[in-house]
Amino acid sequence: MQNNANAGHGEEENRMNTGVWVVLAFHLVLKAILCCIIRLLEIHYTETAIADLERLPPRVAGQIMRKIDRLQHGLQGDVKRLTQFDCDYRLRSGDYRILFDVEGQSVIIQRILHRRVAYD
Repeated sequence: MQNNANAGHGEEENRMNTGVWVVLAFHLVLKAILCCIIRLLEIHYTETAIADLERLPPRVAGQIMRKIDRLQHGLQGDVKRLTQFDCDYRLRSGDYRILFDVEGQSVIIQRILHRRVAYD
């Protein structure tokens, strides 16, 4: 009889352990999602930057938009801090330069220009 009682107890214990692992996994996933959400930077475009983007060929504009989207996760990629210039940073995308500022949790895209005229 004791074996049957212990067998039932073992199944219940396994279910409890599984429940603990499910709760722990859920907690870890939720924590990871919240960390990602909190760290995302907001991207804003000036009217001038939108006009710059509209003048570009669709393929180039798409490439640039993908680069800009990556800035939400931080200043990654070919980002360089500018000195003695109107904008604080530049992001390189092929022959184009994305000129932007960072204010708090916001990235403000100021201009998107070909490298020949970006720093004039």
